[in-house]
Amino acid sequence: MTPDPNHVPITPLFNAPGVANVRLELPWGREDDPLWTPRPARIAAFDAAFGGKGRLRKRVRSLVALADQAEVIVRRSVAERALAAVPPGEIVLVPVALFDDEGLVVDDFVMLDPRPWFPMDRDASDAVYVDPSNPHGSPCERVDRLAWGEGRTPPYAAFRLAEQPDVLLFRRELAEALGAATKKVVATVEPPYPQDTSMALGPQPTLLQQRGALGVEIMAPARQTPEAAARSAEAFWALHAGRPDPAARGVACASPHYALCLARAVDRAPRDDTRQGALADPRTALLYALQVDRAPRDDTREAASRHPRASLAYAERVDHGPHEATRRGVAGSSWQDDYDARCAEGARIFAVLSGGEATSPAAEAKEPAPVRDATAARAWPAHDRPRYAEDEAGAEPPTHAPLGPDLRSDVDAFIERGLELVGLGADARPEQVVSALHAFVGEVQSKTRKLAKKKPAVIALGCAFGEQLHRALGWQWASVRAPDGGGVALVAPDRAAALYPFALVERLVAPRAKDNTLALTFEMLAAGELPPGARAGAYSAIT
Repeated sequence: MTPDPNHVPITPLFNAPGVANVRLELPWGREDDPLWTPRPARIAAFDAAFGGKGRLRKRVRSLVALADQAEVIVRRSVAERALAAVPPGEIVLVPVALFDDEGLVVDDFVMLDPRPWFPMDRDASDAVYVDPSNPHGSPCERVDRLAWGEGRTPPYAAFRLAEQPDVLLFRRELAEALGAATKKVVATVEPPYPQDTSMALGPQPTLLQQRGALGVEIMAPARQTPEAAARSAEAFWALHAGRPDPAARGVACASPHYALCLARAVDRAPRDDTRQGALADPRTALLYALQVDRAPRDDTREAASRHPRASLAYAERVDHGPHEATRRGVAGSSWQDDYDARCAEGARIFAVLSGGEATSPAAEAKEPAPVRDATAARAWPAHDRPRYAEDEAGAEPPTHAPLGPDLRSDVDAFIERGLELVGLGADARPEQVVSALHAFVGEVQSKTRKLAKKKPAVIALGCAFGEQLHRALGWQWASVRAPDGGGVALVAPDRAAALYPFALVERLVAPRAKDNTLALTFEMLAAGELPPGARAGAYSAIT
């Protein structure tokens, strides 16, 4: 096995020329909380070095956040120039406004926010584990070198490390381009990684790696022998490589860690088997609720409440308020005193973002809460692709056909009907429409809304959803020809994937449907996350 060295951690340098050290005020709370994305503009940054008469000068090219935040913040022009080749949506540029004690200084900084998530390859990386005899079955204590073996290479230009989302990894050529554009203000971190910087890959006071609090405590039911944990790892990477094997799913899900990885990096959606595997450990149950379900559930809450720190985090970051189960989980622990204050703050932040009143989950229905549109307008890449795809010139054999005039007219009409169902007009932003459609589907799943005529509603909702992929990402309507039947779909610009909107919506509004993944599907596609095996011209199906 020859490890792939192409992805390297990046970090801003605190004391380099052209850097201003700042403190950030994040309107959504914690910067790594997936429940509060997409992130609202804008972040306020306060200059800690140039207050008063010593106002920030234009030569500053990068900002470095003080305290425990190691986000990369550079001027927008620098970011756009260095990241021009990155697929749309893979790295989101979050606006940052810099202030000093006299007011706004500069308004053209952005925070680089990679949206994909990918686990480390523990067979190829050099690391120290809490249980050295069981590297696949215990938390990671320190990483000295990250690498990925053959067939396990991350498919992204940039991503966050699953084991520690504060760590940003870029392809080396992209990291070097960013370093050159910032005149070495943003640098690559070469192995062995230093343990005394803000970019240290070892234990930090974060949710995932806090030694003595949560990261090193695995409940007895979650323990695996080294041999069983290694088999779970092999099964996960086989599934990631696109080798379908029903038996492999069961083996991977026997590990809480690899069950979470399977849901997040392969399925990109919740499933019963991965959730059940994650429930065996309080830490992974909490992360499943945050990263996969993105909503509270009784089973993940009960599992997380077996550990006081996980109970507190679930109340603060998933429920956004107290609950009998999490209150019981912190009782008698050192976290009990923080519980009420943290829950109140989580509820306050959620209320600000959602535009509503803070409420406790004890007073709400137990179905997952809908995704709410509480963001400023997102900037989608401009494109000139028409709504409907034409023939692929020279494609042999033909892989899709254009929609006929009658079918195009039907799609046009049903897009309008879908928007009417959710109370929006044609000028609504794509993310607003997706959020409203997600909430509509959530109401159908919770039986608070009934579909009088199901088939026309499915077509209308599917058309409205598919149209947002066209508007935001340039996907086009086409009739896909595939061995399994194909059908009307939205195809990606490079034809790597085809989303069948009617099948997707019909599955989500089926009588026994529980997992509402509509918004998650859109966010994953916006982040460039496609099904395993997707490549140009593959038309990998998304349903």
